[in-house]
Amino acid sequence: MNEYKCAMCGNVYEKVTPDEETMAECRSYFGNVSQDQCEVVCDDCWQKIHPEKHPHEVEEAIAKHLREGQ
Repeated sequence: MNEYKCAMCGNVYEKVTPDEETMAECRSYFGNVSQDQCEVVCDDCWQKIHPEKHPHEVEEAIAKHLREGQ
């Protein structure tokens, strides 16, 4: 399947980046996470949550994830 549904806006898009590349980018920002722990978002939504543009929000999300995992 060459489509994905954005986890934020719900729109369906054609995949333009291989899954392996997407996971590598995810891990570069969020550490050693599995594909099950990640949700795919479109480019427009990504710009709203990009870790380099919104570092405080990312820290909060990671802390929340760690608390819920305990």
